[in-house]
Amino acid sequence: PPNGLDAINAMFGKLTDYLITNPDGSMGIEPRFEREHIVLTKLPWAIPLSWNRNIEVVEFRCHTLLKEKIETIFQKILDDGLKDKIHSFGGCFQFRLKSSGRGYSTHSWGIAIDLNPETNRRGELGDIDKLIVKVFEDAGFAWGGGWNGRVRDPMHFQFCSGY
Repeated sequence: PPNGLDAINAMFGKLTDYLITNPDGSMGIEPRFEREHIVLTKLPWAIPLSWNRNIEVVEFRCHTLLKEKIETIFQKILDDGLKDKIHSFGGCFQFRLKSSGRGYSTHSWGIAIDLNPETNRRGELGDIDKLIVKVFEDAGFAWGGGWNGRVRDPMHFQFCSGY
């Protein structure tokens, strides 16, 4: 996994090369970024969407370089009998700033996944099963639940460090 912003940009695409100003004055990303870097990845079982539990997620958008890795992770979770430990899906690719407002979220590259956000809020210890954490970490993902203080983010898994 890349370490730091320069390595993330080198591996996954430099977001600043795709920035646009939306009609309302907010920053956005050119659709070209999605065409060049984002693909659908399929889940081996349906997971309820965190903000609308009536919708089940069976596929989601992620960075093309992580598609196979993510599919392998979720298949391992299923094969290891851990799927019941995942109660909801909170997202992957979404262009936005970090919650601190400084820099772009790793979700902007499609290299971060949020799981069980209802019980794993920022700054709290959360309840993500340690076996789920191990599957992601074994695949090279960093877990936000290991961060300290207000930045602790137990719902969050990202394929990079140092950012």
